[in-house]
Amino acid sequence: LFSAVVAPFLLASIPMLQPDLQRATLNALLQISAQLPVNQTSAGISVTYPPEDAWLTSRWPLVINMLWSLALVIGLVTAVFAMLVKRWLLAFQQKRDNTLPDDVDGFREQSVGLRKWGVNLIVGLLPLCLHFAIAVFLIGLIPFTWHVSKALGVLVSTLVSVGVFLYGLAALLGHMVVSCPYTAP
Repeated sequence: LFSAVVAPFLLASIPMLQPDLQRATLNALLQISAQLPVNQTSAGISVTYPPEDAWLTSRWPLVINMLWSLALVIGLVTAVFAMLVKRWLLAFQQKRDNTLPDDVDGFREQSVGLRKWGVNLIVGLLPLCLHFAIAVFLIGLIPFTWHVSKALGVLVSTLVSVGVFLYGLAALLGHMVVSCPYTAP
């Protein structure tokens, strides 16, 4: 689901990386016209170039696309690993169900194998990876919305800030208060 949200944003922002062909054509025509004499006796006309869009000549479009591409890749890789972990655990469960009741050693060996190969660690890292991908996406969303509209940028920045504050509060409360059910990686 997260990747389905990020992909359209990435597709919409990719054209920001392309050069503005209309502006390049206009600049070339203005340069040519500046070099042509108005008539045989005059030196020529003074040409003023339209101001460049500071946003498009900055690195922000590239940074935003890099952040969103990173978020998309992390989200997709996390989804693939989630499917793999599910498969591993289902295979473990099938082996456990097929183990004879008196084959305690076989069950213990399978359980040790899960721990030895870090399946618990991988399961614990999956939500962390997804949280990181969402954070990277939101970091890119802030300058993108500021470029579109200052009011939209303020709104998105405020909402992201409130979300980060609540996330941090939940993480802290979960570690500081024993009875608090909130936890965050």
